[in-house]
Amino acid sequence: MDLRRNTAQSAVEYMMTYGWVVIAMIITILLLYVLGIFDPATILGAENSITGTTLFSFTDFLVMPDGNVTLYMRSESPIRLNVTGIALGSSNLTGLEPSLPIELAPGQSINVSGGSGLRGQQGGSFFTVKLRIYYSIEGAGNHTDSGTMSGRFG
Repeated sequence: MDLRRNTAQSAVEYMMTYGWVVIAMIITILLLYVLGIFDPATILGAENSITGTTLFSFTDFLVMPDGNVTLYMRSESPIRLNVTGIALGSSNLTGLEPSLPIELAPGQSINVSGGSGLRGQQGGSFFTVKLRIYYSIEGAGNHTDSGTMSGRFG
């Protein structure tokens, strides 16, 4: 009789020990979730970034929830070029300011604004989209520079 009671007591103690461990793990996971550790922007970076372009660099950009985009860009080309279009994802930016074509001298910085097809919620929506810049060089034809644009809606 004593052996059966000791075995049952051992089983209960075993279940209680592992029960507390499971509760501690659940609390830890919930705490990490509340602190935003599982937010994709935390893993991928919440900073706005444009990578992969060769002839253009970007100090920053702003994408509003209604799709309006402002690019703070600089020509890294050693020669003068004309930007003839900018596309985000599958659609071209519309209503560009300054209007196209945009002539850029080597090293010249410019702010370009226009409307895009991107939509999202301010501060909460994270996006990654393909950026294409169409440009021409006098005597050398039309070209495309492309990269990846990632960030949050501002």
